[in-house]
Amino acid sequence: MTLALLAIMLLVLIVIGAPIAFALLITGTAGLLLQLGLNPTLGILQTSPYRSSASFLLTTIPMFILMAEFLAGGRMAQDIFRAGHYWLGHLRGGMAVATTLASALLAALLGSSPAAAATMSSIAVPEMRKYGYDDRLSLGIVASAGTLAVIIPPSVILILYGILTESSIGRLFVAGLIPGIMTATGYILLVNIWARVEPSVAPTAEKKFTREEKMGSLKPI
Repeated sequence: MTLALLAIMLLVLIVIGAPIAFALLITGTAGLLLQLGLNPTLGILQTSPYRSSASFLLTTIPMFILMAEFLAGGRMAQDIFRAGHYWLGHLRGGMAVATTLASALLAALLGSSPAAAATMSSIAVPEMRKYGYDDRLSLGIVASAGTLAVIIPPSVILILYGILTESSIGRLFVAGLIPGIMTATGYILLVNIWARVEPSVAPTAEKKFTREEKMGSLKPI
C-alpha cells in the first residue's frame, strides 16, 4: 500500500510539472517518514546527500559540460564534419557516415550525449538536407550516433555509475571503448545497407575532392 501511494505521489508531482529531482526528493522523504519516523529520516537527510555528492570525481562533470560549451561556440565540430565530408562525401551515404564518425569523435571529447547530438544536429542536418538526404536518415543518424557518448569514454554516465556502484572508473572506460567502436561500426554498416536498398535516401555527391583538398580539410580553418 505504501509503495503504491508513493508511486502515485511521484506521478502526480511529475504531471503537475515539478522538477524530477524535487519530485524524487519529496517522494523519498515521504517514504522514509512512513517507514522510519521523523528522527531517523532527519538523520538520513543530514548525512546521505553529503556522502553521495562529496566526491572529487564529480568535478569532472562540469568540466565536460564546459568543454561542450567551448566546442559548441568554436569551429572544432564544423572542422571534423568538413573533413569527413571531403573524405567520404562521394560514397553512397558518405555524409551520414561522416556524421557518425564525427559524433564518435565528439563523444570522446564531450562525454555527454545531449551535447554531442545537439552539436551535430546544428551542423550535419542542414548540410545533408542541402545535398538531398532524406530526413529519416539525417535525423535518425544524428539521434542514434549521439548516444555514443554514453559508451565511448570519457562518459559522464560511466562516471556517475562508477561513483554510485563504487566501481573503477578507469576499468569502466576501458570496458566501454570496444562496444562504442562496435556500435559506431554497426551504424555505418546500417547506413551503407539502407543507402543501397533505397538509394533516394542518400544521393551520391557529384563532386569528388582531390587528394590535396582532402589533406587540406584536416587543417582547421
